[in-house]
Amino acid sequence: MEVQLGGVLLPVQMFGFAALRAGLLQQQQFQPRASPPPQPPAAGAPTATATATATATATAAAAGGVPPFSSTAAAAAAAAAAARLRHSPNLYETLARSLSPAVYGLLDVKKALLLQLIGGCLRRKGDGGLIRGDIHLLLLGDPGLAKSQLLRQVCCLSPRCIYTTGKGSSSSGLTAAVLKDPLTKEIHLEGGALVLADQGICCIDEFDKMDDYERSAIYEAMEQQSVSIAKAGLCSSLPARTAVLAAANPKDGRYDVRKSMMANINLPAALLSRFDLHFLLLDKPDPENDANTARHILSLFGSPAAAAATAATAAAAARRGRARSSSSRRQQQQQQQQPEYVDRDTLRAFIVAAKQIQPVLSE
Repeated sequence: MEVQLGGVLLPVQMFGFAALRAGLLQQQQFQPRASPPPQPPAAGAPTATATATATATATAAAAGGVPPFSSTAAAAAAAAAAARLRHSPNLYETLARSLSPAVYGLLDVKKALLLQLIGGCLRRKGDGGLIRGDIHLLLLGDPGLAKSQLLRQVCCLSPRCIYTTGKGSSSSGLTAAVLKDPLTKEIHLEGGALVLADQGICCIDEFDKMDDYERSAIYEAMEQQSVSIAKAGLCSSLPARTAVLAAANPKDGRYDVRKSMMANINLPAALLSRFDLHFLLLDKPDPENDANTARHILSLFGSPAAAAATAATAAAAARRGRARSSSSRRQQQQQQQQPEYVDRDTLRAFIVAAKQIQPVLSE
C-alpha cells in the first residue's frame, strides 16, 4: 500500500548541505492492523477520569503541593462551595475581600475588580451594532499601593487572562502581527495580547510608559471589541472582546493634588474616555491607617496563631463598625456569622458560574 502525505508540517525537499540538515524524503512501508473494539470497564474497575484524578492527586502529594483546580474532585468541591455561597448574606463584600486578602483595604477597588471579572452581557442592537458588556478599569496612583499585585491576582482568578507591561509591548504585540511562514512562504496573522485575551481580561501594567503610537493601537479594541488589520495584502478583522485592566503612575512620580488629573497623568483624553472606571489611589499620611497596614503586613510573615489573632481583631472591629450603622439585630447576627474570606478555588468557581448567567433588566 502506498500512502501520500502532504501538508506544511512535512519537510520540503532540499539539496546539498541543506538536505543533510533537514533529512531526505524517502518512501515508507505501512502495514495496517485491525484494532479490537474498546471493552467497557468491569464492575469496580477505575475509569479513565478517576485514574487521571488519582494520578494528579498523587503527583501533587508527592511534590508537596495541592491538587490542580482542573481535577474533577477539586472542581466539584469548589463548585459545591460556590453554590452554597449564593444565598449567603453580605456576599458582595466577602467575595471582594477574598479577591486579594494580602492587600489591606481598597475594598471599593476590589469590588470593581470583582465586577470586571464577572463581566456584563453583550447586547446586539436592531441596526446590527453591539453594546459591549466588558468593563474597562484604570488604576492610577502613587507607587507602592499594590496596583501590580491586584493585577496579578486578577490574572490568577480569571479563566482567561493575558498579563503584559506597557514598556515591553508594541502595537503589533497588543493587536496582531503579520508573519511569514518559513516553509510555505505564506503570510498569515498572529494575534496579540488583546486578541489572545478574547472573552477574558488583558492586564497592562506600567500603562503610562507606553508611547502614543502604541497606545493608539488599542482604541478600536476597547470600544469596538475588534482589531482591524490591513497589512501586506491582508485585510481582516479579529475579535477582541476583552476587558482591559490598566495600572499607571503619575508622570512626576507622585500625584500632585494641587494640579488637575489631566496635568498629573501622561494619558490622552481620548484614551481616558474609553475606561469605564477610574480609581485614584493616593498615599496620604494617616497614623491609624499606616499602623493597621503595618500590622497586616507583619501578620503575613508571622506565625499562624498571630495571623489568626490579627484577623480576628480586624474582623471584630469591622463587625463593631457595621453594628453601629445597622438597625436590625437579625442582620447583625447574620453578618457576624458570615465568613470573612473564601478560598481561591471557590472564588474562581463562583466567577465561572456567574459568567454563565444572562440577567435581563425589568421595566
